[in-house]
Amino acid sequence: MRHSLLIAGLLVTALLLFGCGSDKPSEPVTPKPQRIVVTQGTAAPSMDNPEATVWNGITPTAVDLSTTLAPTPAVAGVTAIADSVYVQALTFHDTLYLRVRWADNSHSVWRGAYTVRDTSDSLAGQPVTYFNAPDSVGRQEDQLWVLFAGLASGDWDGLNWRALTTDSTFLAEGINLHRATTSDPWDQVKDEGTLEVYRANKDLINAGYPAYFHEDTSSYHGYTLFENDNLRTLDFFIRGWDLGQTVPYYILDSTKFRLPAATRGSRWDTRTISDYAPLGAERPEYTVVLCRPMNTGYTDDVVLTDSVKTKIGVFDNQMDINVGGTGRGFTKEFWLIF
Repeated sequence: MRHSLLIAGLLVTALLLFGCGSDKPSEPVTPKPQRIVVTQGTAAPSMDNPEATVWNGITPTAVDLSTTLAPTPAVAGVTAIADSVYVQALTFHDTLYLRVRWADNSHSVWRGAYTVRDTSDSLAGQPVTYFNAPDSVGRQEDQLWVLFAGLASGDWDGLNWRALTTDSTFLAEGINLHRATTSDPWDQVKDEGTLEVYRANKDLINAGYPAYFHEDTSSYHGYTLFENDNLRTLDFFIRGWDLGQTVPYYILDSTKFRLPAATRGSRWDTRTISDYAPLGAERPEYTVVLCRPMNTGYTDDVVLTDSVKTKIGVFDNQMDINVGGTGRGFTKEFWLIF
């Protein structure tokens, strides 16, 4: 009998100590944001080659991508453009070098391009080529966003690299993201500066036609036109165009990255170098290196000191940051620790 009472007492004690179940669910454990410790470099990476050997000594950190994360969520469960971005970070002489790599199966660089829809010899015996109007819906471009938190306004300080309109200029555009309330779409506010490194290639008289063509005319099949090329006009009167052939909608200036930083202004204070699908890669991918002063001196840029909350987004053939879907993915907020 005493043995039974002893066992019963032990059971009561155990129930009092540990409980017999609770109606209150356990509190979920909020995972801490990911941290990437920035390497203090002894030399600056070359801005002529995104595969510079200095990066071999820094282990890339994988940061998950998701279409369901802000700025604008997509339908839950939709697969992102890629699983992860791979980030390496280095500082040298008060400058941040950030190397970002991600998979993308298509090199989308024909934003707004014209296409040939018809050729004819009906105008006074002259060969005439007719173009479709610029396609700004189906033809967009790939892009990368690096966002820093910490502006007094609450805006995100953004660095925007694009596969066409900034890539061949060796710059990223400074664009802050702003919205009045959490339910509003994001507005893009360009950083201080009036310098332009790209412009639209459109004829002001013949609406829907390109104003300029490459000096090789119809035999040119590239996706870039440069200001320093020997550009030609009125080449739709020249024979040789094929149906469906494309003509670039943008003209780029690949020399302005050499201008003094004060002349480039806050809008163009970030240098870049990039590559797509480097030789030997197992799958097509982008590698982009961004070079930005830790303290630019501009009020529309975050000063990078001990640490900064960061977010990265990548877009596949998509420009609108407020459009969700499989064409873009964002990381959760993570910390760069200097």
